[in-house]
Amino acid sequence: MTPTAEPLPDAVDEDIHLSPEEAERARKKYLLKRFWISARGYWSRRGDRLAWPCSIGLLALIGMNVGFSMASTSGTGKFSTPSNSAMHRQSIISG
Repeated sequence: MTPTAEPLPDAVDEDIHLSPEEAERARKKYLLKRFWISARGYWSRRGDRLAWPCSIGLLALIGMNVGFSMASTSGTGKFSTPSNSAMHRQSIISG
C-alpha cells in the first residue's frame, strides 16, 4: 500500500457515551473519511499507474453489460427469466 500524505483519522473513542444511532453515524463518517483518504492515494499520481485504466475498463464492462441486457429485453416488456420461459412453454402445451 502506498503511504498517504494525510494520516488516517482516529476511530471514535469508545469511552464516549453515544446512542446506537449516533455511534453508527460516527462509524460511517469515520469509514467514509478513511475510504476517501485511501482513494485519493490510489487514483493520484503517486498511486498505481493502472488505477485509471482498470477503473475505466470496469465501468465500460458494466455499461456494456447493462446495454446488452436492455437490448435483449427490448420489445418484450419484461425480463426474460427461466421461470417466464417455463410458464410460456406450459401455456403453449396446455393450449
